[in-house]
Amino acid sequence: MFLQTIPVGKLLTNCYLLADDNGDGVFIDPGDHADRLLTIAQEHHVRITAIWLTHGHFDHMLAVQDIQRATHADLYAPAGDEAALTDPRSNLLAYVSSNLPYELQATRLLREGDTVSAGELAFTVWETPGHTPGSICFVSEEQMILFSGDTLFSDGYGRTDLPGGDEAVMRQSLARLDKIKTPYHVYPGHGEDFILGETL
Repeated sequence: MFLQTIPVGKLLTNCYLLADDNGDGVFIDPGDHADRLLTIAQEHHVRITAIWLTHGHFDHMLAVQDIQRATHADLYAPAGDEAALTDPRSNLLAYVSSNLPYELQATRLLREGDTVSAGELAFTVWETPGHTPGSICFVSEEQMILFSGDTLFSDGYGRTDLPGGDEAVMRQSLARLDKIKTPYHVYPGHGEDFILGETL
């Protein structure tokens, strides 16, 4: 398995380049700097087959269009955040810029229990709403890895005071993660990676 963390954009969103041993891979949350991300994938001989989004905020998906143009990658996005693929209020672009029309179309909308693959690497979708209505995590029991998006950070959790956020729902999602005894290696949407159970 190959995994590289690539902070991108003004908010230093963690984009992840994930690939199996054969070089078949995906980008998770490519928030900006498409040219840089594609160059890194090329340098590591990774063939990008898909893009996975943990949620629908602009800082996690601004590079999607350019990556798709270059690679024809499929886009997997949370079903609960489908509106954010086209609505600048839902994806927050309306609050930071008036000059960035942006529309995406998902190849597949993801729900609880779905499976996605990066080559031979399989991950299960967990719905963890709160930061956004459709926030999800990608979890591999075999690899002991969890991509948490903005649901959980090493020093806290994602904001719930933005449009679509819900503190009570977030607490339910955090309680779900708190019950997990498996020490997953967590790769969050911002900040440092950590081991689940060491911060909750």
